[in-house]
Amino acid sequence: MTTSPRGPAKNTGRPALPLGDSGTPWTTKKDNGRWVAGVWLRRTDGRRRQVTASGASKGAALRNLQRKLDALVQPASQGMQPSWTVGHGARHWRKRLENVGGGVTGRPLKPQSLAGYDSEIRRIIDPVLGDVRLDEVTIALVEEALATVEHAGLSTARARDVLNGLFRLAVRDNAMRENPMPYVAAPAREPKEVEVLTVPQARHLLRVAHPDFRRIPGRRGPNRDLHDVIAVALATGMRIGEVLALRHQDVDLDSDIATATVCGTMVEPIRKPRSEWADPDVPEYYIETYHRQPSTKTNRVRTLVLPEAVAQQMRERCSRTRFAEPSHPLLASGSGQHLWAANIRTRLRKAVADEEALVGTTPHTLRRTVGTLVATEHGLDAARRQLGHVVVTGALARYVAHRREVPDYTDVLTPIFTETDQLRISHAEHVQAPFASKGLQEVPDRRGRHRPHRTAPAGPGERSRLRTSLKSEASLPAPGREGRSHSALPQGAASLRLGALGRAIGCECLAGLRQRGLARLALGHVVTSSRPKDEGSHRQCGSYTGLRANSCCSSDSSSPWALRAWRATSALRVLPRNDARQTTVLPSSSARRTSGRKLAV
Repeated sequence: MTTSPRGPAKNTGRPALPLGDSGTPWTTKKDNGRWVAGVWLRRTDGRRRQVTASGASKGAALRNLQRKLDALVQPASQGMQPSWTVGHGARHWRKRLENVGGGVTGRPLKPQSLAGYDSEIRRIIDPVLGDVRLDEVTIALVEEALATVEHAGLSTARARDVLNGLFRLAVRDNAMRENPMPYVAAPAREPKEVEVLTVPQARHLLRVAHPDFRRIPGRRGPNRDLHDVIAVALATGMRIGEVLALRHQDVDLDSDIATATVCGTMVEPIRKPRSEWADPDVPEYYIETYHRQPSTKTNRVRTLVLPEAVAQQMRERCSRTRFAEPSHPLLASGSGQHLWAANIRTRLRKAVADEEALVGTTPHTLRRTVGTLVATEHGLDAARRQLGHVVVTGALARYVAHRREVPDYTDVLTPIFTETDQLRISHAEHVQAPFASKGLQEVPDRRGRHRPHRTAPAGPGERSRLRTSLKSEASLPAPGREGRSHSALPQGAASLRLGALGRAIGCECLAGLRQRGLARLALGHVVTSSRPKDEGSHRQCGSYTGLRANSCCSSDSSSPWALRAWRATSALRVLPRNDARQTTVLPSSSARRTSGRKLAV
């Protein structure tokens, strides 16, 4: 190598081997008759190493040398290649997850998550895309393959996640130019309503699950296990595995405020498919035994307040059981072991088989019921804390500490365990009755949706009163907020839609109180979403909260905007524009209610 004023000259010798590649092997015969084969290998750290192997013949020595090279050179060090098939790449991506973790937190994935990914690769990806090379993948090809699976009645939600992770890794390794998944159209599906129980239905479920209700004269049993599990689930909103994982040391029933700490979950055995049993190095099970996992699904510990009725029920259970050690299960079987979640599901299904209003109820239905009750009264963030979802993600998670103690939301859960009629979300009692008192009646429209209409058409007197009210309000000064001045209502306010009044209510009464979720609930907007469109849309709570028949705003607000809206809407018929029936409680001494997004003048 020579130097020049412009710097060192380039090396004109033999080029270096690529990382993980080897040169041409050589062979030689020893005096004892055995053959030795060797080759120079450039390791993944850039250094060269000579690898040798021996054999009884020249061919045997070369074969042994190749085995050594295969063991020393890891395919993962080279990354994904364009010639790989989608099936090969999916297994490579799945293998990588065991080392680098995944998900929002980046923690190592649990065995049940890995089992779910393997199932999607085996059932969906391999049959439709398994033999397609990565450099042959197109948007249209993936979209058509997933549509075929959807038409067969299978969900592709998790398979799309697998393909998205696989193609992102392929793009990183230069095996693909672009990830096609963001451009693949989502499957066309009918919107599915969140299935929850009303408070009367939850009370009826507790009666149906009680041993006295199901006991047959002359026969033994049943025990109280199912009833106690349902009571704890309705009181806390825990997952079924978290309910069954509670231990005596996790509950505090002696304090003035009874609490339960959620710090684990039950995990059921998961067996690998028979095609993988032949490999002795591959274990037969993902999860071998039914056991208590010392962490929840989100790896977060939370402490929930128990309603007094449920706390007393647990005290009675603790007084009867023989297994009262701190490490023993709170809901133990007759032998002192943890109850199986599959058995609880089967017993619940049999218990409600003869109850038409409760058919289809699962343990997760109880969790969605609690989420809906808490979200309706206290907002979506409160529901996420109660259900144990991750409240803060992204960069903000580094600055906001996790709050272990969940605030007390038992005010909306206690009515389930009492016989009083303190019900706020029952459509029959709190929506139909106010409409009937105002001369309104629910009738189905062309699409079969029930909407309230007047039994008699609005007379000219009502319209005249409305115009007079709006004109008188137009002369009043509009309130200001945060130093901003607002102009008075225009003289043409009689043509305003409820959208303008609704925004005023939302901004003045609710947004100022930092209750954006309640504002959207009151205005008839979509409260939850499957993807975070803005700061008020929550990914996880969209599956656990249902927009109920009425929405309760803050009736303590003294905003002139709210009073004007009530005066302007008190005599109008209701024409809601969305599919969800809704009742908005406006600030008023007489607690009048109206609903909908648009008023017909």
